[in-house]
Amino acid sequence: MTRPAAAHPVRLLYAAQAVAAVGMAAGGTAGGLLAADVSGDPATVVLPLGAVVLGATVAVPPVSVAMKRRSRRAGLVLGLLVAVVGALVVLVGAYQRALGPVLVGNALLGAGNTAVMFGRYAAADLVGGGVPAATRAVATALSAASIGAVLGPNLLAPAGRLVEGIGLPGSAGLYALAVPAFAIAAVLVLRLPAARRTPAGAADPAVPAADPAADPPRRLPLAAPALLGVANATMVTMMAVTPPTLHHHGWGLSAVGLLVSAHVAAMFGFSPVSGWLYSRLRVPPVAAGGAVVSAVAALGAGLLAERPDAAPAVAVLLVLLGAAWNVQLVGGTMLLVTGLPAGRRHLGEAVGEVAMGAAATAGTLSAAPLLASAGPAGVGAGAALLTFGAAALVLLRRPGDRAGPAGLTAPAPRSMEPVR
Repeated sequence: MTRPAAAHPVRLLYAAQAVAAVGMAAGGTAGGLLAADVSGDPATVVLPLGAVVLGATVAVPPVSVAMKRRSRRAGLVLGLLVAVVGALVVLVGAYQRALGPVLVGNALLGAGNTAVMFGRYAAADLVGGGVPAATRAVATALSAASIGAVLGPNLLAPAGRLVEGIGLPGSAGLYALAVPAFAIAAVLVLRLPAARRTPAGAADPAVPAADPAADPPRRLPLAAPALLGVANATMVTMMAVTPPTLHHHGWGLSAVGLLVSAHVAAMFGFSPVSGWLYSRLRVPPVAAGGAVVSAVAALGAGLLAERPDAAPAVAVLLVLLGAAWNVQLVGGTMLLVTGLPAGRRHLGEAVGEVAMGAAATAGTLSAAPLLASAGPAGVGAGAALLTFGAAALVLLRRPGDRAGPAGLTAPAPRSMEPVR
């Protein structure tokens, strides 16, 4: 009697993505509400999310170095464990009704977001098999994250009732859930195969070969980090401003949580559609189309956010914004995966993640004065202008990028090997 074949180890990574995404929801959904609760100042609602994206940006270099020198597994675990500490610090700040620890904890929590985002590159390495397989792995890793990312915001109200019994504000409930979520994800990642050593200078067969028609390997494709950065800045800024604005105009916590869940579902759940598009069409027009949709959605949501009668339209636009973010994320990822040789993958990934974090940080920090002076409409207009610029940059880049059958490689050993 033959024993059943072992499950592909990438499934452990997908499970870790799903669980960790529950923790990701804390900063994005409850951070602004918690800041307003502990400080009494509605203007602080954008600060926790700004701290999260700033912390995610700062976490990129150490996580990337750990992946380069040790293994994918080591880098992912590092980010997840730092996030556990961050969630605990936020809970201490919530108990003390102190804004400082809440912001510091959210910054540490950003390391967990970094780990989840790097997980899409780890999935591409684990499956091997070339560009089409890598595209599917990236899309599946993001789809797996959608499970926890959608579940998390819907737990805002019940988790809030749970922590209120121990003296914490209800808006701290998701942070209490983030502690076990990130810890369980770290345990799952630790079960991935041990690192496999690749001789210095050798090509890693788990990494899709660079497309020779894409940018020369001596330089990074500029359009990729630009697309990733602007897409993240637009999405994060609008989600930092719009849900609290709706809450201020009468939406309850459950309604806000449902809206954020729908937005996040589109952010990650649209991945199979994005993967299908990029497997059949050229990257630049699809990515630019996603940027245009993102710009229109941001502008529309900003213009309508303060009109209570337009709340359903705002909800639809925020869902559309999430789907457009996904199209740009997968497109930027594949520009890096197919445009760089194995030896420069870690550098390209780090540049892309730093661009996402730095742009989102700048966007959220500038949102507060812009919100005070021009309202949500001004924030939406500024985000739309930047996003149209990113679309133009993608379209003006050199032709030749196609996430298709070019660059096929042999199936790779299943491991979390650092690229040398």
